[in-house]
Amino acid sequence: MPVADGGLNFGWPALEGTRTFYRDPPVSDVTEPVLEVVHGGEDRGCSITGGEVYRGSAIPEFDGHYFYADWCTGWVRSFHFADGEVRDERDWSEAFGASMVSSFGRDADGEILLLDWEADTLSRIVPVRPGS
Repeated sequence: MPVADGGLNFGWPALEGTRTFYRDPPVSDVTEPVLEVVHGGEDRGCSITGGEVYRGSAIPEFDGHYFYADWCTGWVRSFHFADGEVRDERDWSEAFGASMVSSFGRDADGEILLLDWEADTLSRIVPVRPGS
């Protein structure tokens, strides 16, 4: 959805995703999340770090994929939202080796950057191609 459309109600603070968080005041006309991460458990999240939609040119097959992370467990994941559906969900935790992603950003070329608070590093997502 274009930013210009704005004004959507995602339910905060009454809801977190689709779950009740704080129910005063009542919530109406809520826009449901396209993907929800449930709290607790080994592979679930506890503090999601909102990410970036890939718009770079180094990895064209990722165009439109949203990258996000969990501060507590260290996982990094992505998905593509197309035709009203979440598609191509992937877990990049092993490949990226992050521990506490505190922020995402983009460089001047539109490539995604990850800021790892624990490792005190700023990394760029780069393609790894066979034979390179």
